[in-house]
Amino acid sequence: YKCSRDPNSAWIPTDVPACEIKGTMNPNAGDVEVHYVCKDKMKAAADKGALLLDVREVSELSDQLGHIEGVMNIPVGQITHSLDKLADYKEKPIVLICRSGARATTAAQILITGGFSDVVVLEGGMLGYRRG
Repeated sequence: YKCSRDPNSAWIPTDVPACEIKGTMNPNAGDVEVHYVCKDKMKAAADKGALLLDVREVSELSDQLGHIEGVMNIPVGQITHSLDKLADYKEKPIVLICRSGARATTAAQILITGGFSDVVVLEGGMLGYRRG
């Protein structure tokens, strides 16, 4: 399969190469509305027990942006295949995190489509988090 960025051939998230998600996306996931939270609301949610789920690649967790202490990491390309691993959080709050918010939005759409009820994305991702 060739990677394609042709919007008529497949729905492709801004941050993710098509080959990374080939065959893993519900065709209607791109239409799912996603809600965003600021850094302060993310911290408040974490204090109340929300799962912080970073969907970047493992190598990105130790780059200049680093990661938030206590996050679970599942790269966005593995989310669809990890729904069983996240089953305990189906009715619990989940805050998704990535570099800029694009991959986390994709992951949120996948989770919501998969029946997860309380999913939000950290607005601006780690870039926004580090900015202040």
